[in-house]
Parts: sequence; structure tokens; C-alpha cells
Amino acid sequence: MRRFWAYIVLAFTALLAMGTTFTNLFVKSTSNIEYQNGKEIVFRISDKDNKDLEVEEGANLEIAEVMKQRLDNSNITNYEVDTVGDDTIKVIFSEQNSENYENIIYYLSFNGKLALSTSTDTFALDDEFLLEGSKAYLDTVNGYPSIVIPVNTENADYKAVIEEAKRQLDSGEGETSTDSEGNSVSTVYLYLWCDYEEGDTYDKTVSDNEEYDEKVASKIIMKFNYTDGAFFPDDEENKLASAVNIDTNGDGVASTTEVKNAYNTARYFINLINAEELAYDITFMYEKTVPAWTESLIVLGSNNVSLAMSKTFISAIIALILATLILVIFFRISTISTFVITLGTVFAGIAFSILFGVEFNLASIVGLVAVSIVSIASSIIYFTKFKEECYK
Repeated sequence: MRRFWAYIVLAFTALLAMGTTFTNLFVKSTSNIEYQNGKEIVFRISDKDNKDLEVEEGANLEIAEVMKQRLDNSNITNYEVDTVGDDTIKVIFSEQNSENYENIIYYLSFNGKLALSTSTDTFALDDEFLLEGSKAYLDTVNGYPSIVIPVNTENADYKAVIEEAKRQLDSGEGETSTDSEGNSVSTVYLYLWCDYEEGDTYDKTVSDNEEYDEKVASKIIMKFNYTDGAFFPDDEENKLASAVNIDTNGDGVASTTEVKNAYNTARYFINLINAEELAYDITFMYEKTVPAWTESLIVLGSNNVSLAMSKTFISAIIALILATLILVIFFRISTISTFVITLGTVFAGIAFSILFGVEFNLASIVGLVAVSIVSIASSIIYFTKFKEECYK
């Protein structure tokens, strides 16, 4: 009798342990996009010199691989990249990335030429001012997340930009502003351009200027404060550093969300700076919402996360109950072992999937069903042999 109660208590304890931890464990799984509403964005690739020319066969496959790398660089893993014909690429990702949606589109189609300039239009192109073999990186300067760019200090065009910035600083030709004490302050900036074309000038980026051009203004993606803190480390001029503002709402307090957004913004610009030039032009065509392909497995509440009482989940419970009742008829008390072992196998399968970062999709459900069937079948075979031996 003691063994019987020990057997019951052990089974109950195992079920209780799995039941209390299953939800917290399962919600850590990475759901496939088929369980979530998503966004589909479509790009068209074309020849750089003549957009009317047909691109080479396989060009979209080449660009699709680059897009996959860029999505990985953006820490987006829940995506699909498909090619259509020879010049069309579709990218689908879940709406959980919608807050960075515009940045993602811009980064995927980014093929712009970088340039460094002053407000007096002294320019150095990316193959001139960027240090060959080095990449921009994220660092913390004076407590702020900062984008650090190694530069080629020996390049003549870069030297010309720095000399012009020095001249502006000495002559007080920088941007004029007022400090907290009401004093007039002149600040000189270095500007980083993307998609720079001959004819782009700083005057076209000033909103109150007659030559203002919104398209040209959007090409300035970053600026470096030459007057105070443009270089990193401070005693060397081989790296330009631009701090990202953390206190975006101006309340004097940097919240956790603001800090997170600042670092995400810094990583976004670093990805742009480090992006390799593409062999083709990429044009964003359109976007649309893609509904989930199947029912959700997880419910996101305001304060908690729980399993969804979906048809899949309900069907699994009903199937398990029916299988248990059938086993009780034939194997009676031994059914408890089969029940616990099967649930334990499924629990372990999900745990190892999460441990190894496997994406949970329809194939995962089929796999768990197969594992459950194998576990029940092996238990039936074992207990059948056990009963036969007992009868002998």
C-alpha cells in the first residue's frame, strides 16, 4: 500500500511541477510568423544606370541574401524573404517589429553613398573619409550611447573638411543658439550624408531657405559636434563620435524605454554606415498587412501572458483525455505512468526547443504529436509484455 501511495504522490508531484511551469516555459518560445499578423513589403530591383534594363537572372536571389543579413543585423529573426520573377523581392515579418517598420524598409533598400561635409559644402566621400577595413561601432561616451566611426585622417579630402570646420569655428560661422544663461553660442557641425549626389548642398537642407528641398534634407542622417566632443578619444582625431539623445521628451529623466530606444537608434545608424554597396538599385514598392495563417497559441494580456484556448489546444486536451480513458480500460493503474511519461516527453521537447532556439511552427506541433504517439505506443507495448509475463 505504501508503494501504491508513493506511486500516486510521485505522479501527482510530476504533473503539478509541469503544470505550474508549462505556461511560463511555453511563452518563451519563438512563434513562427504563421501564428501572428504580419507585414509584407515588396521591393523592385533595377539597374543602377538604366532602370528600363532588365536585371540579370538570379539578381534578386543575390539581393535577397543581403536582405537576410540586414534583417539579422537588426535582430529580427521572425521573417521570410521570397523572390518573385527576376526583379521582385517580398519580405514578410511579424507586426511585433512594426515600431521599427520605417527603419527596416529604409535599411533593406539602403544603397546610398555616404559623404561627410561642413555647412559650407566642403565634402569628403565615403571611400575617402572612412578608414578602410574598419567599421562603425557602438560605444558609451560621457554616459550616452554614441556612434563611433573610424576615419582616415591622412586623406586630403577629409583634412579639407576638418580645416574648413576649424576655420568656421575660429570665425564664428557655426549655427547660433542661446545657452541657459542667455548667451549666444556658435556651434560648428560635421554632417553625414547618405545617398549623396553631385549638386546636393547644405543650403537645400535649411527649412527657411528658398532653396530648401525636403528630399535633400532627408539625406543628412547624422551630425557631429565639432565645437565640443566630435572626436573619440578626445586627444585623437582618428574617430568621429555622435551621441544619441536619451531624454527625448525633455523631462530631465531618462526612462528605461528612452534608453532602450536610444541604443536601438544607435544600432540602426551603425548598420546603415556599415552597409555594403549593392550592385543594383532597390525601390520600395508597397506594403500590406498579412493576417495570421493559423490561430494564435499565446494571448498577450495587459499584465500577463497566457496560453490561448485555441482549437489546437482544446483538441490536444480532448485527444489526451480520450487516450487516457482507453488506456484505463486496458491497463488500469499503469495508465498513470503512461500519462505522466507522455506529458513529460512533450514538456521536455518544448524545453529543448526553447533551449536551442528552435522556431515553433506547424512542423513543431506535428513533431510533438508524433512524439506523444511514440511515447504512448511504447508504453502500451511495455505494459502488454508486462501483463503477459505476469500471467505466465
